[in-house]
Amino acid sequence: MSAVGPLLSEYRKNNRLSQLDLSLMADVSSRHISFIETGRSSRTIRRRTGPCLRWILN
Repeated sequence: MSAVGPLLSEYRKNNRLSQLDLSLMADVSSRHISFIETGRSSRTIRRRTGPCLRWILN
């Protein structure tokens, strides 16, 4: 599993956001958020996500 997924999940839960809430903020699908969190999609995070997820992960 990618280290990005657990960080994203922890941030989302600590801020009481659903995957849908976060996906709307980042302008990606909630399915993509799920895939990132479970490690099924990590290569495309920089290309497909907007600045929102990048600042969360930094």
